[in-house]
Amino acid sequence: MRVEVDQSGRNDQTNKKTVLALANGIGFSIAISAREKRKVAAALKLRKSDWSTALTNIFVFSTLLYLLLKERIGKITEAIVDVEYPGKETIIKDRVMLICRKHGIAVQKDQFVFKHVGKKSLAHKLAYRVYKGIIKPGKTISAEEVLAEFGK
Repeated sequence: MRVEVDQSGRNDQTNKKTVLALANGIGFSIAISAREKRKVAAALKLRKSDWSTALTNIFVFSTLLYLLLKERIGKITEAIVDVEYPGKETIIKDRVMLICRKHGIAVQKDQFVFKHVGKKSLAHKLAYRVYKGIIKPGKTISAEEVLAEFGK
């Protein structure tokens, strides 16, 4: 199964929620509130004080991407992920793969392709509709779920 993935509400905008959605014939989305994102940012600032804000944002995005895909990754032959952090695709891919393997989920590098999916993408439309509150997310993510993937 080939899916497209898009985000609405950037991860680094801690005053707004973030939504990630995947779509092909089916759709699924996750959302994390601004409040929960601020909790994540504060906790990671203490835990990973040597990380830059940019690196932290990339790793949090990677974790959200994992949380979106984890229950479907075995069926996905190709996930086309919209470019959110240009030039950082290898870091994102490696981080998602690391988390998958930590949980015993088999995953291959070629399952992830990064390119612009565009506003006509079903993933974009789903992410936008969830972001605007038109429909509810498939799952609401807590700070604890994100932080669990960062260890102590």
